[in-house]
Amino acid sequence: MNLPPALVWIESFGVGIPELDDDHRQLVADAGAIVEAIRARRPWREVETLAGLMVERCRTHFRREETVMERDRFAALAAHKREHARIEAELQDILSRIGGSDPPAPGMIEAALELREMLIDHLLRYDLAYKSHGMYVRGR
Repeated sequence: MNLPPALVWIESFGVGIPELDDDHRQLVADAGAIVEAIRARRPWREVETLAGLMVERCRTHFRREETVMERDRFAALAAHKREHARIEAELQDILSRIGGSDPPAPGMIEAALELREMLIDHLLRYDLAYKSHGMYVRGR
C-alpha cells in the first residue's frame, strides 16, 4: 500500500491566533504520527491509541475554536459548529472502524488515514475561511 506523506506544518495553515495555531500544529503532528506508525508497521494498538488521542485533541480544539469565533462574532459560526459536529460524528465512526484487531483487518488502515484527510480538508476549507476575519478583529 502506498501511504501518503506525513503532514508537515506550514505557516500558511495558521489562522494567526496562537492558541488555535498551537492546536492545529499538534493535530498535524498527530496525523503525521499515525501515518508514520502505519508506515513503520507498529503494533495496531499503537495506531489506535494515536488515533484516539488525535480525536480527543480535535474535540478539545473544536470547543476552543468555537469560543474564539463566538468572542470574535464570526458570522459563519453556526455553519462552522455544524461542520465540527459532522466531523465529530465521522471521527467516532473512524475510531469504531479501526478498533479491535491486530494485525489490522482490511480497510482499517484506510480508515485511519481518513483522519489525515479530514484534518487537511477542515484546515483548508473551513479554518482558513476564518483567518481574514480573525486578523481583521485583531487589527492586523
